[in-house]
Amino acid sequence: MQLCRCLSHHMKRFETVYVELEPGDAMIFDGNLIHGSGPNRSNTQLWSYISYYNAVGNGHYKETHEYGHYEPLEKVSAASILLASNPAG
Repeated sequence: MQLCRCLSHHMKRFETVYVELEPGDAMIFDGNLIHGSGPNRSNTQLWSYISYYNAVGNGHYKETHEYGHYEPLEKVSAASILLASNPAG
């Protein structure tokens, strides 16, 4: 696997920690953590859910990227969430 120069630099400077999870486990970490995974060599599909909140000033390290963008959060009432989860009323 070929790594970008910046990642190679960080891998020399910081400790690499390997984590193995069991089926059904979840891992939550800070979005600024350098992370990745090897290829899925199992016979089953792996799922991930990515959600993050980030200050506008803490931009992505790449100038352009293929995922994520700034979208302001809109504050809504608890009643509107309940209504959306049960539209029949």
